[in-house]
Amino acid sequence: MPRKKASVLCAVLVFAALTALFISYMMAGLAYGRIPPMRDFSPIQSVFFLVLVPVTAGFTEELIWRGYFMEELLAMRMSKWRSIILTSVSFASIHGIFLPDKLAVTFLFGIIAGLYYFRERNLAVLIAAHVTIDVVAYALVMFG
Repeated sequence: MPRKKASVLCAVLVFAALTALFISYMMAGLAYGRIPPMRDFSPIQSVFFLVLVPVTAGFTEELIWRGYFMEELLAMRMSKWRSIILTSVSFASIHGIFLPDKLAVTFLFGIIAGLYYFRERNLAVLIAAHVTIDVVAYALVMFG
């Protein structure tokens, strides 16, 4: 398979895997009462949670953890796996330090994203997946 086709297929698979992973977690968390629903938002609050937070978080977090931290660790001659694990641990820690299940899911997200970034050096796919996950996650807790 030519490199370009392989890259596109890899991007689609990573996007689908990350999205499926986290949305499955959110749906299970809501179904079993692990994640409390959020209700009664004003229209401006809804826009904030469904647009502003996902776009800024997706862009900023991927830029920081994969685009900056991972590149810095690799530039310090840290191994691929060590840089992926360290960035994944720190990424997971800011998302779910008090929720072990969320910690595990975001750690796995970080591993998949780190492997993809190391191979492709493509933040756009990771940002798109992160934004999509955040939009769907907030929609689920607000309306689901």
